[in-house]
Amino acid sequence: PHVSKFIADNYDKVKKLADKYGYSPEFVLSIMRIETSNGKDSDYINHNIGFNMQSKAGDKSIQQRDKDKHGNVYVAGYKTYNTIEESIEDFLKWCKRHNVQGSTDEELAYSFAQSPFAEGVGATKEEANNGLYQNYLNAIKDTRDYISKMTS
Repeated sequence: PHVSKFIADNYDKVKKLADKYGYSPEFVLSIMRIETSNGKDSDYINHNIGFNMQSKAGDKSIQQRDKDKHGNVYVAGYKTYNTIEESIEDFLKWCKRHNVQGSTDEELAYSFAQSPFAEGVGATKEEANNGLYQNYLNAIKDTRDYISKMTS
């Protein structure tokens, strides 16, 4: 029920912006699900952070402890937003700038896994990216299933 509610709460907003930028809503929602723990993350709830976009000087942001692929803890600044739509649009603009593209779930998941967005864990970059790809693809398919149940 929690995942269904998260998807239902965000679907229309995501669909409108995903269409505008040429991405599938399933792709956008699946990454948002991963990044917010299906909407349970307090930064999503309190700061409209849907995607953990790193902040630059002058951005409204919060500091957050994070771990790199080697398990080292560091503190990073993440942009905060007035609305979840601002967060979604910022993510989609980032995807465009970083040439994330594809006309199928597989192509999108692969392209996103190759992007500098997330660091996967693995002995090699290829192994890490393969892990990310599988994770993204599974999330997209799972999100697609939730949406089809929701809209049927």
